[in-house]
Formats: sequence, C-alpha cells, structure tokens
Amino acid sequence: MKHTLLFFGSILLAGMLLIGNLMAGNKGGHMQVIKLRTDIGAGQNKQIEVLFEGPKRKLVQITLRHEAILESHSAPEPITIQCLSGKGTLIVGDKKETVQLEPGVLVTIEPNIVHEIKSQPVVAVLLTRFTEK
Repeated sequence: MKHTLLFFGSILLAGMLLIGNLMAGNKGGHMQVIKLRTDIGAGQNKQIEVLFEGPKRKLVQITLRHEAILESHSAPEPITIQCLSGKGTLIVGDKKETVQLEPGVLVTIEPNIVHEIKSQPVVAVLLTRFTEK
C-alpha cells in the first residue's frame, strides 16, 4: 500500500510540475512564450521591463509616455528595435538619421552606434540585445 501511494504521489507531483511549466509558457525548457504589452495605458513616463534574459540574447520592452525621450546611448552588441504600438522617432548615428517608429517597423543597429528614441506622444518598443554570453 505504501508503495502504491508513493507511486501515485510521484505521478501527481510530476503532473503538477508539467502543468506549472505549461501555464508559465515553458514547454520542456526549449522555449518560452512571452506576452508583449501592446496596449499603452497609464504608467510612468519611461518604463523599462526585462522580458527575457538567456544565452546570447536579452529582450526588453520599453514604453515611453507623454513625449518622453530615451536619451542618446549606445550598446556594445548588435540590437534590434521593433515598434509594438504608438508612434515615435528613432534617431541613429553621428549623422542623426531618423526612422519613424510605428507598429510593424523593425530596425537593426550595429554595436556602439549612438541612438535615442522620442515618443510622439507614446510608443512601446521591443529591444533585442544579442550578447556574447
């Protein structure tokens, strides 16, 4: 009887762990489902949220409200910036090239290139950093 209860207890625990992983979007550890926020509601003028950090990549959602600016900076690795919602202007490089950000626009930027984002009046972007580790 003890062995039967132990056996069924192990099955129950394994089932609970599997359900927990599925609910968290982790299907066997080889993928993760991430919900992006495309509805820009009320919040801080500058909101930065790390969505995922793993081998060789980091995903960050940046939301700018009330014409906020993500000041000029550069990244030591290649990045992409994809507009999820709203509108904004991406200013890139020494020549200050501009790209109008609107949903569906994806921009790649090489390492160490200065860039900034201005919201008009709100914008949400997905930043992907391609890291060495």
